[in-house]
Amino acid sequence: MRARGLVLLGLLCVIGAPAAGQPRAPRAFVPPGACVPIPTTSYVLHRTTTQSSPPDPEYPGVTNSDLGYGPARGVDLDGDGTRDAFVPEPQRGDCVDDMHVALYVVRGTCGHRVGVVVGRLETPAPSARRAGTLPDLVTTELETVQDDPRVPAVQRTHTRTYRFSGGVYRETRHTQSDSVCHHCARVWCDAAPAQ
Repeated sequence: MRARGLVLLGLLCVIGAPAAGQPRAPRAFVPPGACVPIPTTSYVLHRTTTQSSPPDPEYPGVTNSDLGYGPARGVDLDGDGTRDAFVPEPQRGDCVDDMHVALYVVRGTCGHRVGVVVGRLETPAPSARRAGTLPDLVTTELETVQDDPRVPAVQRTHTRTYRFSGGVYRETRHTQSDSVCHHCARVWCDAAPAQ
């Protein structure tokens, strides 16, 4: 009986193994944690924009606007053919360019939370996927900095790289670059759940 079991095990190993020279299929991603309902709360961003400094006569002094921002199915992070969920989780002062967004790998009607990123997400290339895990992500955030209204503002670009590790996306790199901006306005936002 033991010999039959070993032969059967040996056959299963041979049948399940790729032929010589054949590439192995990439491992499928196994999401961490429980599959939970994906939040559906949408937000209204109350945005105040002030005139650039030095003042530009083509732009009004102050403008106010309301922007809708809600969950979206943006990118297929794990390569299973289903777009995954991006859910805003605004922190105090967040605006469109620096919004905190939770990521959920979707499975049916629920999702596995895999982390939070800050800023606008650049779509990862399919080649960026690593077998059995999620691709690195890159976000950008624009910030206008102006300490002295008599001189042009500085447009500061933050670039963040996130890597999936230990069941969650973690920021692994943060760089910033500055450029002079003669017409950049200052922007403030306040988010509230949509009614």
